[in-house]
Amino acid sequence: MNKPIMLAETRKQKDMYAMFRKKIVSAIVFLLMIGSCTLIASADQTNDSDKYTFTNYGGEVYTPEPMEFGANLKDNITLENGTERKHLLLQFYDNSTDDQLLLLEEYGVQILDVAADDTYIVSMPTEYTAADLPDNAGLRWMGKIPVENKYDHIHGLNVPEWAYTEDGQVELWLIFYEDVTYEEAQEIARKYSVASPQFNEYPYSLDCLITTNESNITIIVTEDSIESVGYPEGAAFDETSTETPGFTTTIGILTLTLIAVLKGNTRQKRK
Repeated sequence: MNKPIMLAETRKQKDMYAMFRKKIVSAIVFLLMIGSCTLIASADQTNDSDKYTFTNYGGEVYTPEPMEFGANLKDNITLENGTERKHLLLQFYDNSTDDQLLLLEEYGVQILDVAADDTYIVSMPTEYTAADLPDNAGLRWMGKIPVENKYDHIHGLNVPEWAYTEDGQVELWLIFYEDVTYEEAQEIARKYSVASPQFNEYPYSLDCLITTNESNITIIVTEDSIESVGYPEGAAFDETSTETPGFTTTIGILTLTLIAVLKGNTRQKRK
């Protein structure tokens, strides 16, 4: 007669123990969360370099050293804004303000896109260095855009089978930065293409499809005006459908149109 009562008491003790264990675990998790938040806050407050880390295509992680800006301006040395421009990464210590961006604009710096936290892809006069930019604009570092980041983000250096032509050349999309003129893009495209380049112009981008030798790809990405390269799509679709003349080119154009629209929306939100 007492056995059911004993079992009930044992079950009750187990339930109480389970609840007690859950509370202990919850308390530990809460303490860990507080510790994590404290570490993050400490990193920001002490200007920890981890905040300024980049991850390159391929997984390479690096943290650039901060630079001294405005040295030439202190000596009243100013440069005239030339017509030739270059594209770089420009990193701020914190979220940039409208006043800071307007100040940089006065020095001929154009913000093109967001690259990472507190970091932009910018266009500026070719002769500019960190010494020619103001030291009161919140700038931390500026540097070259790694060419590895310009390769197709899916295929990298591996040319997909469908991008090859019958004579062994490669069909390659060239995407130019938005401040590159049509004439400048034409010059680069014709330098590497064995056929007439097929151009597309969008509100926020300019691109073209060229036919080139595979060995040219590693050279093309070193061109400053090139934002990235890619390949026409083909293998992901039904083989019968891809036999339709112009199918590959059409899909490539539609893909790049979507990219241009998305980039436009991103830039408008940033403004």
